[in-house]
Amino acid sequence: MHHLEKEVIDPNVERGRRVQQAVEGWSQYVAPYNPPTDSSVPLPDAIVEIMTCLLDATTQESTLSHPAALPYVKRLEKNWPTIWMWIQLLYAHSTATLKKLRAISVPGRPPPTSAKQLLEKERHKHELLVRALLLFLGLESDQEASTHGLVRLVYSTQGVFEMVVTAWIEEAEDDSAVAGFPTSSVHHDSLLYTAPNFQKLLIAGCGGRSDKAADLILRRLSLNIHRTKWQKHDLRDIYRNLIQQMHFAQNAMRFRNSTVSDALRAHPGFVACFVDVMICLLSPPFSTPPTPLFGLAMVSVDLYLSAVASHIAIRQILESPFFDIISRIALVHYTPQEKAGLHIFNSSCCHILANMRQFAIYRPLLLKTGQHLPSIYQLTEKTTGNLAEGLLDLQLEAERLVETYKQYKRRPHPVFCCGNRQCILTTDETSLFRCRSCKIALYCSKECQQQDWRDNHKPLCNAMSQSDEALLPQSSPDLRWLAHLITRDMIKEPSYLPFQEDAAGRLTDILIMNYRSQERPEKTVTSLANPSKLTEAGLLPEVARDAWFRSLTPRRNAHSSGNNPETIAVLIILPSAGVKITALLTYPSLKPPDEHDVHVTWILLEYSQPKEVES
Repeated sequence: MHHLEKEVIDPNVERGRRVQQAVEGWSQYVAPYNPPTDSSVPLPDAIVEIMTCLLDATTQESTLSHPAALPYVKRLEKNWPTIWMWIQLLYAHSTATLKKLRAISVPGRPPPTSAKQLLEKERHKHELLVRALLLFLGLESDQEASTHGLVRLVYSTQGVFEMVVTAWIEEAEDDSAVAGFPTSSVHHDSLLYTAPNFQKLLIAGCGGRSDKAADLILRRLSLNIHRTKWQKHDLRDIYRNLIQQMHFAQNAMRFRNSTVSDALRAHPGFVACFVDVMICLLSPPFSTPPTPLFGLAMVSVDLYLSAVASHIAIRQILESPFFDIISRIALVHYTPQEKAGLHIFNSSCCHILANMRQFAIYRPLLLKTGQHLPSIYQLTEKTTGNLAEGLLDLQLEAERLVETYKQYKRRPHPVFCCGNRQCILTTDETSLFRCRSCKIALYCSKECQQQDWRDNHKPLCNAMSQSDEALLPQSSPDLRWLAHLITRDMIKEPSYLPFQEDAAGRLTDILIMNYRSQERPEKTVTSLANPSKLTEAGLLPEVARDAWFRSLTPRRNAHSSGNNPETIAVLIILPSAGVKITALLTYPSLKPPDEHDVHVTWILLEYSQPKEVES
């Protein structure tokens, strides 16, 4: 070992020559001597230092395809069994020391003064071990045929990739971030071939819990950005880790083919995590962080919104300092060239604003958006280009709906009918209660519910109860507001009110009101005579179609006046992806309908799976 230290680990030797000497050192001074096989036996500090320096010299170049390293790849392949044995020993030694350091560290506080030197030393050793493993796995290497043999050998070695994933988990679970986050480089594009195995081992390392895996992914982002409060660290390292970690989260969100992807979509803190990252980047010690970081973070939020496609995601964004980020990022002193790098951030913001505009018809989101109107006014004046247009569109829509909501609060609420179409009772005469299963159909009594269950509601109810998550706010105030919008928009153009019946007493047409269109709502009348056309248009329910068709028949007169009632079927397409409501609306035919004259019977609330998010 003394000879190895003298001949191989000489800092005065030229870099390229050091790689050659290090490779020769493994062959001449290490391989002939078997290291201890029991990793629990402590290694002498001197041996640890020498072997650490040797490994450092071996992997000092950033890639295997570097001109200084490429000539020695074959010899590294031959020496790999010896190198791997020593990596395991050094890793065990490093892990034991880091465990002691984590035990005396307090989250959010600088390390004890007495431990600072040891901490820096062990962090460097941990980074070196991770770097060595990832280098041998092909990190940042070109697709050189001469490196394939070593990369395949290392990747197929039992325990190698398991060690990387274990280190990744340990870093994420450490609230003090003692070891930093060097394993983030496993998400580099050059190592994408390991991604499926990484996710598999990650879930296994989390005890089979994909929700814990998702939590650790977000924890790494949060700890990496917040550790600047108690650690002195190279900000470039922080930025690099953030980029790699956000790329990993994005790649998982883009494809619904893994449990990690599903767990990230279901995580309630996804939006808050990425927004927090951006807020931190706009605060000391960061002054002019790279603009692509904001693009990556906002794209992640946008991907989550597209993947989840529900009012829940929009609400999370509205409850975050989203508008504050747009305002503060404009105050950063970027050069014109750096500002040009914000185009991805601006584009994602525009898409999110467009979704906010669409989803503003939901009562909880409208109230939240209304609270942000003062901020939106200011931002509309300060911003330019597409972002300013998106803010203005949201402002105008929110103003219109807020005013409509104020009028709604001053007027009588919509009238709902008992779900039993043979019953004439409404909310004007009695209280209606919801079906406990589907939570949408309303009944005046148990007897009416039982009759409708036998007649038609059973298959419809079962179809609605199969929904995995509510993509629509379903409280009574929410549904009353939605009914108000529907009836108000319906009577604006009486020519769109179909009420013909066929010989069997079924309605021949259905009014479609599309609140996802640019014109809100876009109204069309579609014939019910040709189900194939409805199927092609994606308008028929995915389940219980026969029951749905049977439900589209006139109901008994629910109006106290003597006017003959008309019944129309309405299919409402809502902003949440895959959400449609079918309702029967009745109104007197002998006079122009008023909002309070229109009575609502809920038939079916359909949830279909959102489409895959394209990569």
